[in-house]
Amino acid sequence: MFPLILFLSSCGSVPSKEVAIGCQVADAGTTLYAKHIGAVEDNPIVSNNNILVVLKIGMIALIETQWENLNDFGRWAVEVLSCGPVINNVAVIREQQRLNRESQQ
Repeated sequence: MFPLILFLSSCGSVPSKEVAIGCQVADAGTTLYAKHIGAVEDNPIVSNNNILVVLKIGMIALIETQWENLNDFGRWAVEVLSCGPVINNVAVIREQQRLNRESQQ
């Protein structure tokens, strides 16, 4: 799993608008899946699935339209902030799956 995270964050390469957008999509998908299997969203802003999707669409639109206006630091920051939550979500999903298995025994 760790190599996948390195690939998604494009460590060792130039920040990529496509990677940042992909991570926004992955964040939404993994958040929705985690909630679907029983995890609880701690962020009250995105506790509603509709709000989460709207925010992600907004972030993708911002990344798409403003990427060229960012300096290198800004591009790295956007990429890290887009991809970082996916790492947490994968850990939450794994933990929730473990809890679900234990509760079935």
